[in-house]
Amino acid sequence: MKTKIKFNHSSFFVLYLFFFSISISAQDYQRYIVDTLASSGMDGRGYVNDGSGKAAAFIAQQFDSLGLSVLKENYYQEFNFYVNTFPGKLELKINERVLTPGVNYLVDPMSGGGKGKDFTLKTINVFKRKDLQKLNDELYTLSEVVLLIEMPDTLGRKGRAMFMQTVHLLCEQWPVILLSDEKLTWGVAQNALGNPLFIINGVSVSKRDNISFHVEQKLEKVQEKNVIALKKGNNRSERYLIVSAHYDHLGRMGNETYFPGANDNASGVAEMLSIANSLKNVETDHSILFIAFAGEEAGLKGSEYFVGHPLIPLDSIDFVLNLDLSGTGGEGITVVNATVYQKEFNELVQLNDSIKAVVDIKKRGPTSNSDHYPFYKKGVPSFFIYTRGGIKAYHDIYDKAETLPLTKAEDLVELYTEFLLYLDKK
Repeated sequence: MKTKIKFNHSSFFVLYLFFFSISISAQDYQRYIVDTLASSGMDGRGYVNDGSGKAAAFIAQQFDSLGLSVLKENYYQEFNFYVNTFPGKLELKINERVLTPGVNYLVDPMSGGGKGKDFTLKTINVFKRKDLQKLNDELYTLSEVVLLIEMPDTLGRKGRAMFMQTVHLLCEQWPVILLSDEKLTWGVAQNALGNPLFIINGVSVSKRDNISFHVEQKLEKVQEKNVIALKKGNNRSERYLIVSAHYDHLGRMGNETYFPGANDNASGVAEMLSIANSLKNVETDHSILFIAFAGEEAGLKGSEYFVGHPLIPLDSIDFVLNLDLSGTGGEGITVVNATVYQKEFNELVQLNDSIKAVVDIKKRGPTSNSDHYPFYKKGVPSFFIYTRGGIKAYHDIYDKAETLPLTKAEDLVELYTEFLLYLDKK
């Protein structure tokens, strides 16, 4: 019998204060942050068991321990949105074989709930009109059936979108198993289908098999928090720099499987906190906001909300440095928006040439894939920086703290700190 160890914020916090008081290194501090945020007690920092709420409270404690101030009455900016969750039983059996979630299969983020025992399989090809027509003719007579659909090997972005749209429409009427050769990669959805949708990889399934399943699913409105701290500057004109990183991840898929999210993005939060520590006693003209965004995985919800409900004037922000996927770096870093803000990119490269933090800095144009983007859309200068090299785990159960190297943890803190000081005096 497995015994679940309950996460305790206060014990972790006391332990941290003890180690920090005897001077912990930047890499050790970041390791502690990643280990904590990616632990099972944080429930994947998602929407089951208040995983994101636990993470928010932990980050607020870190801000407080670093001596940072609140911007308003506390460290939180609250907002809400809908999310599809899987809080309870999750089971899929082929004949008598129980498959392992996260290893053999995923439920689609939009999957509905339901259960069935010894259902038969019906194989269809969604690209054959006669298959779909026959299925439509059988609509009112077909029961206790799971549709078995194979994902084609080669589909462009548009073709894939059309394929999945058809699969989702079918899933409104029947449970579906989708066979895929692609890596099992999960996500977050804000709506739900009518029936369960399973994505299977590496398991042989035939129309002679019997299928049993049980999916507990809940579409719910969640209350989330951006966690915001202030380092007050000397400039009376109230100019700001922002250092940001999202802290949310994918959470739990059923009551046995969680997604640790060590690189994505416990590492970015650790980097941000370490930068805050390095700057806490440095006088700056700008005030610096350190923001841990919620809801990034659900579609940049936290940063969109901040930009739509700014706690400071957007035109008072001179630059945003957003950190995401910060746990490696052996092959260098990539800077999104580098082609837009060429002067700042060149300065970052020159600083790196001096410090020798990483072996390579690549430039990239604008993208909409992290929390810099809502600021960029409003004309606020911003970089999104991610590391390269090391582990390839992403949005899966293998993005664990124990396999995340934090290769350039201290070097990147030095580089980003120097870059912020450059921006401060610019």
